[in-house]
Amino acid sequence: IEGVHYIADHLRAEDADFSVKQDWKYVAMVIDRIFLWMFIIVCLLGTVGLFLPPWLAGMI
Repeated sequence: IEGVHYIADHLRAEDADFSVKQDWKYVAMVIDRIFLWMFIIVCLLGTVGLFLPPWLAGMI
């Protein structure tokens, strides 16, 4: 009987670890998406900042 309890406890612990791992994967995915949008915005602003002054001065 002790062996069965040990195996059951071990399986419960594995399930809990898996749940925590899945939660952290979701958090990482959300943070990754936030940084992707920040990167896109910075790239677009940099491109606009690079081409806007000559365009306003009439060089392009």
